[in-house]
Formats: sequence, structure tokens, C-alpha cells
Amino acid sequence: MSLEIEVLGLEELKRKFDRLSGENKRAINEALETVGKEIVYEAQSLAPVRTGRLRDSIYYMILYELALEVGASAPYALFVEYGTWKAHAQPFLRPALQDGRVVTENLRKAIQQFVEEVCR
Repeated sequence: MSLEIEVLGLEELKRKFDRLSGENKRAINEALETVGKEIVYEAQSLAPVRTGRLRDSIYYMILYELALEVGASAPYALFVEYGTWKAHAQPFLRPALQDGRVVTENLRKAIQQFVEEVCR
């Protein structure tokens, strides 16, 4: 299970990203790594634990340099997150993504550098 957010204008943003310096690309990827780790940590702390399989299946990965994927690979993760007609929902991914603590100072700095360079 993963949450997808569509970003309009992503192709244009990718072209601009390709023109960035290696230093800025590294900074953005490092910031995405930091945010990914924080989201996973928060989601793991919120996930209900019976065997630990769901908690241990929570992951993040960086895709295509500008995309961060966060999800849970346990086959029943969706049922836990949203509930079923028999079991109430026990959200763990959505609250972790919405938690303001996942937006770190590193990410803000990297995005600010990115925007400044792209807007020149």
C-alpha cells in the first residue's frame, strides 16, 4: 500500500532539475532521505503491533530523483489503514505523512536552494 500524490508540471520540473548542479541534486536527495526515514519512523510508531510484520513492512524509497514513495508491503496494510466492515481503521501511514515534524529544516533548505537556482 502506498499513497500517491500527483504533481502537475512534474515533467517541466524534471527538466529543470536536470539542469541543476550536482550539489543541489545531492542536497535535495539527502533531504528526501531524511524525510523518508522520519515518515517511516513515525508510521512504525503508530502501526498496531501483533506480530510486527506490518510495522516491519513499512518502507520508503526515492524514485526518479524527485519522488519519494512511502508505503507498507504487508498484504493487509490497506485493511489496517482504512478498516473493513468487521474491523475499525487504525491509520498509521496517513497520520505519519500529515505530521508536521516530517518537514525538516534540511528539506526546506534544499527546496529553497532548488527554487532559487531554477528561478534565475
